[in-house]
Amino acid sequence: MKFEDLIFEVLTSGKEICVDASEKLIREILEMVKKGKLKPTILANPAKRIVNLYMPYGEGRIHVVVKEDKVCVHYDKYDPIKKPLEHIIADTDIPKRILVLAAIAILKYIIFKKLQKGRG
Repeated sequence: MKFEDLIFEVLTSGKEICVDASEKLIREILEMVKKGKLKPTILANPAKRIVNLYMPYGEGRIHVVVKEDKVCVHYDKYDPIKKPLEHIIADTDIPKRILVLAAIAILKYIIFKKLQKGRG
């Protein structure tokens, strides 16, 4: 798959897409880095990643993650440098995790209160 086709598919589907890291695709990505269209980023989680790149697009950016055997691309609605709070809310799983943790804490509190009431 050509890199521009991969970007188009990501933008039209709204999903992250991962494909095999073919030599041709890696060459296309390197060419875009040389031209300054893709830039390295240090804000992403480095686990099992060789390089993180981004390209501004609209209010957000196209985020490219190159792994040993895959290239994954997704669209961040908000650039984490320009709008970090919006990025965390819209583009990460952090709000979902906070909601789950809050729900667990509330349930534990309710159960604890009921157990205390039963003893007293």
